Amino acid sequence: MKTKSKTTVNKTGHDFEALHGALKELRKQMPFLITVPPGERRKLKYGGAPRLDQAVASLAAARANPAVLPPAFDMGRFAEDVTQASQLQGLLNEMRSIVSDLQDTLHTVGSRAVQSGRQVRTVVKALARNTPGMKSVTQSLESPSSRLTKRPGTTGEPAPAVTKPAPETPAQPDTQAA
Repeated sequence: MKTKSKTTVNKTGHDFEALHGALKELRKQMPFLITVPPGERRKLKYGGAPRLDQAVASLAAARANPAVLPPAFDMGRFAEDVTQASQLQGLLNEMRSIVSDLQDTLHTVGSRAVQSGRQVRTVVKALARNTPGMKSVTQSLESPSSRLTKRPGTTGEPAPAVTKPAPETPAQPDTQAA
């Protein structure tokens, strides 16, 4: 649960550009990252931190009882995979925390921006009634969803809904015999 709450973001556009650049540089520092297509991702048997904990416990058991493992078992590779997976899980946990905070900040700032935008639209609409030239400004401030239903050059009436005709069903034979 987050306990700190800030109501303002004290970053200029330049600071955000620098952060964006820093994230790109961070990505360059991780050439080991692998992109897996969604279909293959479903086939992988990772299962998250609980399964990784099982792998760590299995590694401890294997190290304590190496004689029970088949001779072809690559203990070094197994230990390296477990270590790397643990480190990657730690990185992922940190990144998820950052992403969560970034989303919370975006929702807070974005909500204020949307609320202020509504206020601007309300004022512009009110002024448009009595101020020449404001109608085009009002139209430019319409929500994107309302613009999608209007066609250029029309009176602003919503576009008619397109409906598919019902599929024709073959006539049923008369089952009532006379």
